[in-house]
Amino acid sequence: MLSVCLIAKNEEANLEKVLSSIKPVADEIVLTDTGSTDRTVEIAIEFGARICHYEWHDDLSAARNYCYKQAKGDWIFWIDCDEILLPESVETMKQCLSREDVFAFLILRQDLTDLDRPDLYSEMWLPRLFRNHKDIYLQGCHHEQFTPPLTDIAKQEGMVVETSQIRIRHTGFAGPKRKEKFQRDVTLLERELAKRPGQLYYQIELFRTLLLMGDERWKSVFSEAAENLKKSIDDEKPPTPLSSLLLETLLQLPESELLKGFTRKRVQALAQRWFPRSAPLLWVLARQDYEKNQFAVAEKRLRQLIQMGKEHSYDRSVGFDPHIFAEEAHMNLAACLIRQAKLKDATEILEPLMLNEQYKQAAAQNLNAIKEIQNKQTKRRRKRRRK
Repeated sequence: MLSVCLIAKNEEANLEKVLSSIKPVADEIVLTDTGSTDRTVEIAIEFGARICHYEWHDDLSAARNYCYKQAKGDWIFWIDCDEILLPESVETMKQCLSREDVFAFLILRQDLTDLDRPDLYSEMWLPRLFRNHKDIYLQGCHHEQFTPPLTDIAKQEGMVVETSQIRIRHTGFAGPKRKEKFQRDVTLLERELAKRPGQLYYQIELFRTLLLMGDERWKSVFSEAAENLKKSIDDEKPPTPLSSLLLETLLQLPESELLKGFTRKRVQALAQRWFPRSAPLLWVLARQDYEKNQFAVAEKRLRQLIQMGKEHSYDRSVGFDPHIFAEEAHMNLAACLIRQAKLKDATEILEPLMLNEQYKQAAAQNLNAIKEIQNKQTKRRRKRRRK
């Protein structure tokens, strides 16, 4: 039996979509309402959900833990109101629920940043499907973490945690409420760090959120997180997958602005040691190679990046802007090829971009430049033949 658990407040705009998506797999729907004043509760009841009420205390973990305690199923599936379960995942989920050796599954969340481009997304693994167990407990006012980790509980029960091909689609930061959601996130992250200071994971989440908002406070939070990261600089593995976000920013700072203990070379080495398949880090390194006139190296990195995007074989522990896989990566690859005089290859990259309104003008300019170079080469060859 599967219990689908949601927490909600004033989600009437999203609720019908998410509930319709999970209806084919849910044996019960448990919705914990934290103070809605719109039709959220009414819509949930129409879908047969069991409603429980919880007073909001600026703590998502507390609300979720309360919700999980109401679940009667053998399995719990956690989904948010700005997400949907993709239809092709229904049968996959049913198959996962039949596994007797698995305690929990990581699912893939597709993060959209543009509602007009549903084909363009990054994916990240999230622990959203797990057995209903007495030790299941989340901690953290936001970006909640299982404490103890699900892998520890699984081992205790003689089971494992596995990845799955279950996919949900997240649109929360692609819509009109993006700014409002960012502000809520900052409030909750600051509350978490006030309660439990010095947590690198939450320092990085707060830094990233402030940066995305354009809030200058990101700089001081970034400095605190980077100082914290230094404790692990000689370790073989990163202290948290989110460390890649710090490295991405460190890589883009001038050498003179790097914190004591960091050098550009050392940060590059960390990026390649800890996150060899991180798309954002690969993007930054390729750009820096280009700026140093290392066009062949930049070409290699960009080809790897584009291929990872096609195969979804990139590191999926952290979300990022998926546009780096798309047209802009191809434009940069074409620029590398032109600088190496690989004009035919560059033309093959640029011609499809003529169909894209945003990149059409830039692609046309580059194609014209290629024609000029080719015409000059033809004239030089003719002159040599006449001699």
